[in-house]
Amino acid sequence: MDAARAAGAEVLEGYRVEDVVFGHDRVVGIRGHEKGGTPATETAGGRCRRQALDGPDAVGARRYRQRPASTLVSYTYWSGVAMSGGELYRRPSRAVAAFPTNDDLTMI
Repeated sequence: MDAARAAGAEVLEGYRVEDVVFGHDRVVGIRGHEKGGTPATETAGGRCRRQALDGPDAVGARRYRQRPASTLVSYTYWSGVAMSGGELYRRPSRAVAAFPTNDDLTMI
């Protein structure tokens, strides 16, 4: 975000985007609100980019190089696991990692 700001972009942190605003078949802004704030429309002169979970669907972007997900990551935090450093256990097509974290917890 610092690089975006340095390049002249206005960065709206904590802004929930609800919709994309179109004008002449182009994205010209976003509609949304800050947490607990009043809904507002932010325009960008046609140079607005939306980054949200619904991604290209909101603006009709063409999809390419689609592939189904092939990786799953799941982790939990455990107490009472004594470790002096991180450990990685590899098996064919899988791996398990264990790392000590803060508050005397271990992420596995």
